[in-house]
Order: sequence, then C-alpha cells, then structure tokens
Amino acid sequence: MGTSYGNSLSDPLSDPDFIDSPPMIQPKFTSRSQSIRAVIGDTITLPCDVENLGNNILLWRRGSAVVTAASLIITRDTRFKLLKGYTLQIKNVRPQDAGDYSCQVGDHDNRDLVHTVEILVPPSVRSNPETGHVTVRKGGTATLECKASGNPVPSISWTRKDSLHGSPHLADGPTLTLDAVSRQDSGTYRCYADNGIREPVFVDMQLIVLCEF
Repeated sequence: MGTSYGNSLSDPLSDPDFIDSPPMIQPKFTSRSQSIRAVIGDTITLPCDVENLGNNILLWRRGSAVVTAASLIITRDTRFKLLKGYTLQIKNVRPQDAGDYSCQVGDHDNRDLVHTVEILVPPSVRSNPETGHVTVRKGGTATLECKASGNPVPSISWTRKDSLHGSPHLADGPTLTLDAVSRQDSGTYRCYADNGIREPVFVDMQLIVLCEF
C-alpha cells in the first residue's frame, strides 16, 4: 500500500503573513533647484522642502562633504545654520563658498536636490609697479599698467586725471601705452575697474617725463 503524502505547501491566500502591504509613499521634493548669485558678505538661503520624508534622514552635502544630517550641523563652520525645516542658511558668504549644494534623501535611491551658488566679488585694482610711479625720458615710450580682480572679471579703462579738457577716455585694458612722450604727458593717469558689482574702483599712477635742458 503506497504512502500517502499530504499537501505540504500551505495556501498563500490563507497565510496571514502573506498580505500585500500598501505601497510605500516615496519622498518628494517640493522645492526646485536654483542658481543663486550672491555678493560676497551677503547671507543666502538654500531651500529644501520634502513631502513624505518618513523615517529617512535628510542630508546637506557640498561635494562629498556632509554639511548637515537631519537637524545636526556637521560642519564646524558657524556660518552654516538650518532654518525652519531643512532650509540651509549661509551667512557672510565668501568666494570659496561657490559650488553645488545637494539636499539628499538618505534612502536607497539617494535622490537629491541641487542648488548652484555663485559668489560675486566687487572689483579691486592695483598699480604695477605698486609705487604707482613711472619715469621715462622725453621721446621714449611710457607703459602704465594696472591689475584688477573680481567676479565677474572687471573691465579696465584709463583716463587722464589732471587733463585741462576734463577726464577723456584714453584706452581700455590693463595697459596704457604712450609713444614719443613729451613734457605735456607728465601727470596723473587713472585706471578704473568695473564689473557691475557695487561701485567702480580706481588707482592713480604718476607719469614723470624727464626732459633735457
């Protein structure tokens, strides 16, 4: 008489553990990525609003560096602060603060929201040489030079400060060249730098033409 085997597999529909759980609602960013331009010294805020965060942790990253985790400030830079929710505030911004900031949901998908920050720097200018004095003999060539920095890169222009005809525009660019100079070319020349951030700045250079008597 053969051995009778019962049905060793239970009916999945009768298994209380086999119950379809409702699909998990995924986190969703309600903020949008932004390109933020700020002048050095300003305070900026980077929004990060998320729906259905659940038990996930929200991270702020700059590159590979973690800035915040949940409500904790990881960076030692005291200029960084979390405002209501997960909005990141940066006070007294510096040029080195430029870059991409990612607000990231710490789940298996690592979904993130990225803000790009550009720091605008007002122009600065200096003469070359730093003494601001250039001496050349009559009939020679005088070269006046100034160097400017800032973001965006400043434009440079030259005027004659002590001209009898006001301050006419002489040239654009970091170098002003005067050929076959005479006694009348002696005087003060002004180098302007302007990039549209705050006010233009300038530096004065003194040209001395040596004449034989």
